[in-house]
Amino acid sequence: MALVIKSLSVRGTPAAGEPYVRIVARGSGVPPRHEWFAMTPLRVGIGLGSLISLPRFLVAVAVPVVVAACGGGGSSSSNAPAVPATALAVAGGYNHTVAFAKDTAIWAWGLNTSGQLANSTLTSSTTAIQVSGLSGVTAIDAGSGHNVALKSDGTVWTWGLNSYGQVGDGTTNSRYSPAPVSGLSGVVAIAGGRYTTNALKNDGTVWTWGQNGTGQLGDGTTTDRHTPVQVSGLTGAIGIVGGWWNHTVALKGDGSVWAWGSNFYGQIGDGTTINRSTPVQVAGLGGVTAIAAGYYHTVALKSDGTVWAWGYNGYGQLGDGTNVTSRPTPAQVPGLTGVAAIRAGSDHTIALKNDGTVWTWGRNYFGQLGDGTNVDRNAPVQASGLMNVVAVGRGDSHTVAIKSDGTIWAWGWNLEGQLGDGTSTNRNAPVSTSKFTAAAIFAPPGLSAVSSAIASTTVSWTASSGATGYKLYWSNLPTVSPTNGTAITLGNVTSHTHAGLTSGKRYYYVVVATNATTQSAASIVATAVAQ
Repeated sequence: MALVIKSLSVRGTPAAGEPYVRIVARGSGVPPRHEWFAMTPLRVGIGLGSLISLPRFLVAVAVPVVVAACGGGGSSSSNAPAVPATALAVAGGYNHTVAFAKDTAIWAWGLNTSGQLANSTLTSSTTAIQVSGLSGVTAIDAGSGHNVALKSDGTVWTWGLNSYGQVGDGTTNSRYSPAPVSGLSGVVAIAGGRYTTNALKNDGTVWTWGQNGTGQLGDGTTTDRHTPVQVSGLTGAIGIVGGWWNHTVALKGDGSVWAWGSNFYGQIGDGTTINRSTPVQVAGLGGVTAIAAGYYHTVALKSDGTVWAWGYNGYGQLGDGTNVTSRPTPAQVPGLTGVAAIRAGSDHTIALKNDGTVWTWGRNYFGQLGDGTNVDRNAPVQASGLMNVVAVGRGDSHTVAIKSDGTIWAWGWNLEGQLGDGTSTNRNAPVSTSKFTAAAIFAPPGLSAVSSAIASTTVSWTASSGATGYKLYWSNLPTVSPTNGTAITLGNVTSHTHAGLTSGKRYYYVVVATNATTQSAASIVATAVAQ
């Protein structure tokens, strides 16, 4: 196949020490983003824009494994500190992963060539190491090669790759340690895109920065921005996600979805394939409680637990049982109900059900679906052997999950150690051995919320063994967690009626189990609209 080279990087592989070439290219019959890995070195004389012919060579092994818990630049160490139990959030980039625990310590692993791991080196690590210089974190996310963290004071901190200004410090120089984004305060939610960063403020406005070639910043231009700019005409937002290619999606408090940026495959969802530099409403979609975005597809979770998707479908990532090239408007994923959370990788989609199981579909070349195969799926399949999950995260071609005991699991592409298991071997089905320290008590299962009376909601859960009490956290944002929600301390009960609410407004909840010495990970999110 003849390809026009768009970018080249040559690095030594851990196994053989032979150089490989990463090529992002446009080829016949594939989307305008695809990767090949050639073990044969390309010498001088081949430049960007050159035409070459390469065999496709992609290693595909795989199995979800528990992320290892050792620190230090690239290899496990028996005397390294264990990662604290009770992980609260986890997110994947192109080939790195970042997480934080209940003590708000940040941990990262995988590729570090642009400072993604913030460990005072540019050395990659196949095991988790602690990010220095951050405390008081309430949320994290990752872009392709950069990270973004939200602190409890409403400030945003970023580090890593900065080729398009996505770090937001006014430059295009990569940043090797976390620093605040100047001039930005009152932020309540964050999201990393491929080369963009997005922030939702407490007034319902959205602010963005970084690459803008297809209008993905939503400011009405296609000019890259190195500092935050406001998304034009968008108010009342409660959620924001950045796509893995060049589009951005927002959820409004009325349950409507708005999108902007690249629309080559209809991922904006307005029934066209016209790029948009300002937000447009996704056609025919309401009652949405959560959103996700991949390279060329977009996903929405509705309040009834159903999942809807649109955009590119060449790998079956829309989950509708077909491989029709694309859909420019939302279609329901058949047979999938009871979903509590969604995420989207580059070309695969992830759903966490209320029963703690994880379901995936789409591209599976690296085992990112976790079903024990490397076969693409155009309908949901269950991640093999993985139960009691309370949160999921996306990577480009890897998937991550937090279990009710606070341990982190990962599977899929692992070339740079982004699975954190101490290897660079791809994985395609779970294993049961955890190197993270499990919490003494588990997150309560079976969380549900129903509007029980005027201006009140009743939240219920199943008792957690060893618990002597519970803390219920609530918010009007889908990103509710123990670090950003309003806490209600309860005794040893399994339900609570939350009264005095605003009628017609949506409330989001998580619960944690507590005892005299510790608390569990957070439960799955439940939501209801007050009568």
